[in-house]
Amino acid sequence: ASFLWIALALLPYCFLTYMNRVPSRQTYLASLGLSWLVGAAVTRLKSKRVAAIVCLFVLLHNVGILWIWKRSQYLERAEWTDRLRQILLTSGEPVRVHCFPYGMPIASAVADSVGRQFIPDPWPRIAPGCFEVSVGNQLIRIPTR
Repeated sequence: ASFLWIALALLPYCFLTYMNRVPSRQTYLASLGLSWLVGAAVTRLKSKRVAAIVCLFVLLHNVGILWIWKRSQYLERAEWTDRLRQILLTSGEPVRVHCFPYGMPIASAVADSVGRQFIPDPWPRIAPGCFEVSVGNQLIRIPTR
C-alpha cells in the first residue's frame, strides 16, 4: 500500500520533462507513503532498543542536514531582509525602497516588523538581484549574488 501511495502521489509529476528531478515541494505527499513503510519496518523490529537507535539515527541525520547544509542557505536568503532591517533601524530619515530582491510586500513586512514606515518607489523594479534604497538624498545600492 505504501508503494502504491508513493506512485500515485508522484504520478502527476512524471510528465515534467523540463526537469531531471521532481521538485521537493512535490514530494511531501509521496513521503507520507515512505513514512508508513519506515514506520511499519520499525514496528517489526523485535528489540525496542534497536528501534530507538534507528529513530535516533534518522533524527540526527535530518537535524544534521538542517544545521550543516541548509543553515547557510537560510542565512543567505535572510541577508537582504536583515540589511533592509538594519537600514530602517539606523536611519532617522524616511527610507525609499527602489528595488528589493524579494519584492515590495516582503520589504513592507520587514518595515512593519521594526515599526518603521518605508516609501515604496512608485515604479519599483522587479529584479531578483536588485537592492537599492535611498535614505534622504543618499542612494544605497548593494550588489546581490
